[in-house]
Amino acid sequence: MSKLGNEFEFSLRTRKLIYSVNDAVFDILFKVASRIDVSKYVSENNIIRDIASLPDKLPVTGLFSLKSNKVR
Repeated sequence: MSKLGNEFEFSLRTRKLIYSVNDAVFDILFKVASRIDVSKYVSENNIIRDIASLPDKLPVTGLFSLKSNKVR
């Protein structure tokens, strides 16, 4: 196979790997997010009521900070 063909095949395999990793990460985050009850933080119009009242860390994983993104 030519050098160009090898580079294309490597690029294609790398891209497939990146997509599959992204899909797996999205799937995990979706499952985590679906277990969190955000109803006490969201109004009827799906607007966050009070960002300051959000927990520092999500209760399921404890990894993600929400307050760090708040506008002061």
